[in-house]
Amino acid sequence: MPLTKLQSHVLRVLAAGRSPDSYIAGGVVINREGPCFSGDIDIFQDSENRLAAAAEADAKALTGAGLKLSWGKIQSGKRQAEVDGLAEIMQLDLSGSLTARFDSSPLNGTIFSAMCFTPWT
Repeated sequence: MPLTKLQSHVLRVLAAGRSPDSYIAGGVVINREGPCFSGDIDIFQDSENRLAAAAEADAKALTGAGLKLSWGKIQSGKRQAEVDGLAEIMQLDLSGSLTARFDSSPLNGTIFSAMCFTPWT
């Protein structure tokens, strides 16, 4: 499975907070059996109302696990954070809904594939 050590640890820490209306998507899921690594973990909520509570709970879980979390861009329906730990840094993207995430993308309406990168060692 092409996950970095930090991504794997973050997913384990956050697993307890996932539910049918809070799920992992994006490159981490698309490339789970492939040769590519994703630079972030995308977490979607089925509603923007759930986003704030889920983001707070995830931040608490990650910092409780000894990871450093720094919030970056916070806007309506979206939050970005940088997670630092295990000698790695990764991005965590939280969205209030899958529709909101792609409606604001410049690639709206197009199909694209996840890009591959080699993680820093």
